[in-house]
Amino acid sequence: MVEKNRKILSGIVETIILCGKQNIALRGHEDDFGNFRVLLHYQAKYNQVLFEHLNTCNPRTKYTSPQIQNELISICGKIITDDLVAECNDAGVFGFMADEATDAATMEQMSLCVRFVDKTTSTVREEFLGFSSTTSTTGEVLANAFIDILTKLGVRTENMRGQGYYGASNMSGIHRGVQARIRQLIPETVYTHCKAHCLNLAIIHASKERYSKNMMDTVQQVAFAFSYSAKRLLLFQETLADDNISREAMAERTKLRSLCATRWSARADALHTFLASYSGHGVRSAFSGAWRHEGGRVQNGCTDIRFYCDSRGSRACSTGLVPLSNVLQAEECDLVKAVTDTRVVYALLQAERADDIVWDSLYDKSVGIAREVDIQPSAPDTLEGSRIVQMFRQIMLVRFGRETCIFLSWTIC
Repeated sequence: MVEKNRKILSGIVETIILCGKQNIALRGHEDDFGNFRVLLHYQAKYNQVLFEHLNTCNPRTKYTSPQIQNELISICGKIITDDLVAECNDAGVFGFMADEATDAATMEQMSLCVRFVDKTTSTVREEFLGFSSTTSTTGEVLANAFIDILTKLGVRTENMRGQGYYGASNMSGIHRGVQARIRQLIPETVYTHCKAHCLNLAIIHASKERYSKNMMDTVQQVAFAFSYSAKRLLLFQETLADDNISREAMAERTKLRSLCATRWSARADALHTFLASYSGHGVRSAFSGAWRHEGGRVQNGCTDIRFYCDSRGSRACSTGLVPLSNVLQAEECDLVKAVTDTRVVYALLQAERADDIVWDSLYDKSVGIAREVDIQPSAPDTLEGSRIVQMFRQIMLVRFGRETCIFLSWTIC
């Protein structure tokens, strides 16, 4: 009887583990037709003991109720966490990392990870231990929550030698931040601001330039317009199917990529997709066929030569930053490698910035795309200059009189 019950329980646990590995929910809108029950009955076709149990046993001892499922999930999670904690403690020292995460219910949580060197394989490992739900995001509350959770999990907190977070004041503050409060408890813990986050912040600040921001907004509106309309998307795919060059340049993609709201380094792919499809008349043809009010306004933004110059320049810069961002997020990356690779990319961007050939090439490509869509290069308008002149004339009119104002404004023009 014990052997039979173990076979039954093993089949149930294996089904739960399979759902966890495939990242699918166990239960659906109707419990009798959830993923767990369907997979369990499918497994019973090839397991006679499990088949008899599901069809002939007492419903109260079936071990498939939602309560039993949750209990088995907790047991599996605890076994996995205990193994990770044991390996972390065996490493001797470790680094602690935490980041903010918001779930589908818009509940703010903190993801907790440890970083250590595996003695058996001599490789760096980053392992996720769980989430921490907090009612407050102050440095004191978060620091106490982190230490309490690590202690409950069995992690030897005295072995912590590093900590890494993003750069918000509640995390990186030198007096009341999480890193400062943890260093009060464990002085050996060195705080390191996430280097990939530093790069992301640098890209965000660089993209605040007005023309670059307007170009990004236009690309985003174009992507949204095609993503949220089945008719527009169908027309776009039909025009793209007739353009082999654009289809190959888009790497067989059939949709425009929207700009990532948080990871700005990932915007290079969206810009590449947009330019590849637009230069091949895919987006432009869909403009005229499907857009009315909103499309006309956005299309006017795409008829300026500065839009193509900004998009080409932004894509050229971000293309070199994407590999760096991936390197900074890799598990095997350390501080020395991060600094070395960053200096290489920095030197590359500086060299391209000072090279007139690079600028001429970007401009020629921008002009080429503009001419493909019947847009002729033209000098920038003088709207800003006229506004400055008008403002200057008003100031001079108040201070020096009308004659002096006319003379000075004529001289400026």
